[in-house]
Amino acid sequence: MPGVFEDKELIGCDRTGGAHDGNVYVTWARFFDTQIMVSRSTNGATSFQTPQTISDDGGVQWPVPAVGSDGTAYVAWVNYNPPEIRLDRSFDGGVTWGNDITVTDTDTGSTNINGGIWVFSFPAMDCDITGGTYDGRIYISYMDWWANDYDIFLRYSDDQGDTWSSPLRVNNDFIGNGRDQFHPWTCVSDDGVVNVIFYDRRNDPSNYLMDLYLAQSFDGGQSFEPNIRITTVSSDPNAGTARAGLIGEYIGLAAVSAERVHPVWTDTRLGDQDVFTAVYDTTVASVEEGSPVTELSLRPPFPNPAAAGTRIAFSAPDAAEARVRIVDVAGRVVRELRATAGPDGTAGVDWDGADATGRRVASGIYLVEVSTASARGTAKVVLLQ
Repeated sequence: MPGVFEDKELIGCDRTGGAHDGNVYVTWARFFDTQIMVSRSTNGATSFQTPQTISDDGGVQWPVPAVGSDGTAYVAWVNYNPPEIRLDRSFDGGVTWGNDITVTDTDTGSTNINGGIWVFSFPAMDCDITGGTYDGRIYISYMDWWANDYDIFLRYSDDQGDTWSSPLRVNNDFIGNGRDQFHPWTCVSDDGVVNVIFYDRRNDPSNYLMDLYLAQSFDGGQSFEPNIRITTVSSDPNAGTARAGLIGEYIGLAAVSAERVHPVWTDTRLGDQDVFTAVYDTTVASVEEGSPVTELSLRPPFPNPAAAGTRIAFSAPDAAEARVRIVDVAGRVVRELRATAGPDGTAGVDWDGADATGRRVASGIYLVEVSTASARGTAKVVLLQ
């Protein structure tokens, strides 16, 4: 839509097998009139219907969708004035929505914590659709201030969001120790276990370096087992070229069972904001950290659009072994390049717009693919011949 900024697009899908099974719901915040929007698809995301405004007030952000076991569609978000988490719902597959429900008040809607990280009290929401003991329960985890620092709390509802449980503290470090936890994500696995991941500073007395932790509840959010550290290396939010800000704001979690959990998070151990994943697998009693699933230290090619050529620059711990490929929109590799790497892990190579035979390729959009044994990344370049 012209003249507005669309922010925080997230997606939910009805997987219940009911009347609205397969419905896809996309939610976002529309600035600068700051409303929560939702659009649905009933044909497998082939097309989407006209967006609806579902928030009753402005000054809102961070909508998170989820679908209950009976097909009720939920969207929760943070309200800034007053600072609250609010929720709306649709009982007819997204055709109509109701009035906002206040889930809980919070100390702040957003703030900056040590290191310049901008944090939000957004609602990380999921629903139990397992058919088990807690089927239909809605869970929301969120950040809130309590006893001298920010902690992660969880509330749940068994009546479609009309009423909510008292807050339960998810992180189990010492209360009031001045170490922040922030930016959670929630996933109910197929066995009904509530899995919550979050950023955590309990290991740093200066409340600066951060790790990723996992908490699991086997009793429907009434208690949590001792937290599990996922990261093996703490991150400096301002390492290298990283500059805190929105680091960690985007985080994800998938879990088929409590025994095998797959978190995704932002990490700066390599000097930039990279996206990491891991496998928490109790069947082998270990956490296996993976390489970055996306190498965010790949710089945009410059110039771009390019006429005479473009410079491809990136950084990786094994940059000297990097393979750089130029790929056209049909997926054909038109050129492979070898980058020159420095001792600090930075590397660069120039592409002159020619294929392997030295013949100039056609104008258009090309993908730059950079891969090493530990990282990979992709960027676009527009070539004007």
